[in-house]
Amino acid sequence: TFEGAGSVYSLEKNKIVSIPTKNIKPHPLNSSIYSSVRYGEDEELKLSIERDGLLEPLAVFKEGSNYTLLSGHRRFKVIQSLKWEYVDCRIIDNDFDVIKLIQFNKYREKTIIEKRSELRELKNYLKSLTQKQRSRLLEGVKFQDFIYNETGLNRQTNFHLDFVEENDKELFEDVSLGKISPSKAYEIVKSKLNGEDIQYDSTMSDVKRKIKSLSGVIPREKWIDLINDIYD
Repeated sequence: TFEGAGSVYSLEKNKIVSIPTKNIKPHPLNSSIYSSVRYGEDEELKLSIERDGLLEPLAVFKEGSNYTLLSGHRRFKVIQSLKWEYVDCRIIDNDFDVIKLIQFNKYREKTIIEKRSELRELKNYLKSLTQKQRSRLLEGVKFQDFIYNETGLNRQTNFHLDFVEENDKELFEDVSLGKISPSKAYEIVKSKLNGEDIQYDSTMSDVKRKIKSLSGVIPREKWIDLINDIYD
């Protein structure tokens, strides 16, 4: 059972049934939120399912004659590749389906960008609810506190991401790829806008630290010879 604000369902109350895989479709928001590729993990998952079967049922809700997947998208992809005709699923209701999708992924390893995507989708979804529905869901918790708690993204990091994306698309791409942290990217962009060159200062600092770490084995004149050779 999920407890606290946003606890909109109890797993123990839902029955498990075998469903044709052809009648199951991924949740439409899953691929847009959880976009990172995990080839190594997926291969390990496939070997595990081939060896031991499906240890935990998928979680789905009924939608017409078909079912929408809420939990187990990576497992379902493996099952499709193995050409299973049926798979065990836990049937839950479709109330607050976006909340459930995010809650089911609460403890998975996520990138900063995935957490931010969760936050944006969660914010849009809550705004689409009626006041009565929001009150039932939040249980007295403030709107902003709820979305940051559910996604695990703090306010400062989200502010840094928004700032970098708005002012430097190329650097934001580096953040998305994990090449640089949101806070570092924020400082770089902020310094550029203020007419400073934080990248130059950071680079020089890194070079100084490296030279200092090697000062015991490389004499001063060797560094001078190297610099002269580079600039000649």
